[in-house]
Amino acid sequence: MSQTCRYSDIAPAEGVEAISASLGAALAVADHLPAGAAGSLTSSAREVFVSGMAATGLTGAVLLLILAGGSWYCYARKDG
Repeated sequence: MSQTCRYSDIAPAEGVEAISASLGAALAVADHLPAGAAGSLTSSAREVFVSGMAATGLTGAVLLLILAGGSWYCYARKDG
């Protein structure tokens, strides 16, 4: 049976709040945790950061395509 570790069990309350604030804050909190918990927190924080960046990039690309299509449509109507 696997055991679940919550960061609130080993980190002070302000550390738990910092973990969700930014990647840098989570890595700073990890420096003050035992090795196993620090490694887990570090990998989790990086994974969440990368997935957030991927979602942001995809959203930006979709918006760019919509704006490009709208610009092309307006320009084609003006010349037509």
